[in-house]
Amino acid sequence: MTPPNAVVLVFDAGLLGLLTRKADDGEIRYRARKGQSIKDMVESLGVPHTEVGELVGPGGERVGFGYRPEEGGRVEVRSVVEPFDVMQDQPLRAALPHLAFIVDENVAGLAPLLRAMGLDAARDGLNGDATLAERAAAEKRVVLSRDRGLLKRAAVTHGRLLRTEGTDAQFAEIVRHFGLVPTAEFMRRCLRCNRPTIPVEKVDILHLLEPKTKKYFNHFRMCGGCGNIYWRGSHYQRLVNRLARAGVRIPTQEPLTADEA
Repeated sequence: MTPPNAVVLVFDAGLLGLLTRKADDGEIRYRARKGQSIKDMVESLGVPHTEVGELVGPGGERVGFGYRPEEGGRVEVRSVVEPFDVMQDQPLRAALPHLAFIVDENVAGLAPLLRAMGLDAARDGLNGDATLAERAAAEKRVVLSRDRGLLKRAAVTHGRLLRTEGTDAQFAEIVRHFGLVPTAEFMRRCLRCNRPTIPVEKVDILHLLEPKTKKYFNHFRMCGGCGNIYWRGSHYQRLVNRLARAGVRIPTQEPLTADEA
């Protein structure tokens, strides 16, 4: 029997692992404070609002995060449906104008992998959660983190609380969750600072190259920001293989010429 002043919250299988309270068959009887919103209820149980895809109230109607359930009411809390397209309107959040990420320091290793795919992936977190959340809101970015508190901030509209541990497993998780595919800028974004790279003549950077690189390679790209130089050496193929193991569909690439092999 539902205690007086309680609301029944029913969580689907995708959210059960995030709950900080035991849920019998996904149900939790929650003693709500007067006027408490469903967002506050759900987040107090350990589930950031970024992980919630839909809320269904009594009678089957969709409700928003500001909904205040009545005593004895029942709300279904459903997870985000994969693949999650952030550029499409969703029941609880408006579409973003573009796909761009911001990576918290606790999952910083994801940034270069996303950049290798040609995706805009900023890295932040050294100045605190509030600053990162504000930047995500201002630049319309998806927040990737293991920090529940960060993802509960109201300024964060789109994000993913990483369930897995280890950079490669986390990368595979977000490739699946967001349905990520390489862009036209595949391997053309600086892995270090996130800016697009541009072709550069070998003669212009000869003084920056190691002897073996000078001897065996002739085609280069350079970042106009940090000055990092890229070429299709063994490190390039290792990175491509790493992306492929995470489930990325590698685009067809022009074969290496004799002087690049």
